[in-house]
Amino acid sequence: MQLFHCPRIEPLLVHLAERLEAPLDHPFAAEIVVVPSGDMARFLKRELARSLGARNGNDGIVSNINFVYPRQLVNATVDAPTGPIHSEWDANNLVWGIVDTLLSHPSIGVPGFSEAPLTVASRAAALFDRYASHRPELLQQWVAGGVNDGKLTTNNLNTITKDQIWQKDLFIEVSKKFDIAGIPSRAFNDLDGFVEALRRLTADSALPKRISVFGITTLSRTARHILQALSQVCDIHIYMVYAAGDKWPAPCTNDLVLRSEFSASHAQNPLTKRWGAQIVENAAAFGQGKHNYLPSIATRTSLLQHLQESIISDTHHELVISADDRKVTRATSDGSLQIHACYGLARQVEALRDAFLHEPDNGLTKDLLQPRFACA
Repeated sequence: MQLFHCPRIEPLLVHLAERLEAPLDHPFAAEIVVVPSGDMARFLKRELARSLGARNGNDGIVSNINFVYPRQLVNATVDAPTGPIHSEWDANNLVWGIVDTLLSHPSIGVPGFSEAPLTVASRAAALFDRYASHRPELLQQWVAGGVNDGKLTTNNLNTITKDQIWQKDLFIEVSKKFDIAGIPSRAFNDLDGFVEALRRLTADSALPKRISVFGITTLSRTARHILQALSQVCDIHIYMVYAAGDKWPAPCTNDLVLRSEFSASHAQNPLTKRWGAQIVENAAAFGQGKHNYLPSIATRTSLLQHLQESIISDTHHELVISADDRKVTRATSDGSLQIHACYGLARQVEALRDAFLHEPDNGLTKDLLQPRFACA
């Protein structure tokens, strides 16, 4: 598994296009690209068509690419190594399995189920979905008959809380129900067995020859474990937009690290430490894997571009100026970086709309094609 990172998405896109230009062995085999959202999938279709098969500019075509979402990886099985499109374990489908289980097992006391069954079942399904993505060891402990949450504190396993007792009983019964129905076990329950089963698959199986992960800045623990398992049997490239240039964080030595214990001291720029903390943590979670930095060249002609360059180079300089000089600086600013203090989300949207509509008056019509906004 190789990881490519860059502060800008364009070099990553060029590298992905070069990778996809080389055809797979089977002419009808589909490319697998993991993307964070449907918007990213549409963006890739449009931008890849500018180069794949293009002869005169934008006359290329993109087809036979299966875009997979990280959520599907959590439900991966041997029959569907990158996750099925429709899974009984998906939160939307799991609701009905939970309702059926609770109706047939009235001894499981779920608070509020008798008053609002669908609402309570939907919340329980979302809860199990988050457990599978971020705390798979908890579910494994429950199915194995344990009464702990799979986490170590002072070298001892934590006993499950009172609120988790009904969750444990419910999940066990739902798992039994799916086992009886013949629904395959999910890969994260036995990653070693998952890899061995994939190695025994024939050449005409559903196992992809290569997988590309594009535009994802954060991955859940389970999705990352599935990708690491798949990397043992197929070629995986990960393309990550990582703002801090070639300043890659030290790999985490422990799979379970509290955020308060994670050290981001390698980053000097305060924006990287705060707003980019989640991306830095995700980069460190990939461990000792090989990562490649794709440099990008950009002209520094505006205040925003200077700020972006300081993040990429990981530099920070405190400026001490007087109040009068600060007013002059604000009055002569190019407007590429604006901060609006708003008292609520609705007001943020109003201020954003007003700022956006004023841009044509400032002669920045061309730059409106790719606006950048940050709301906090």
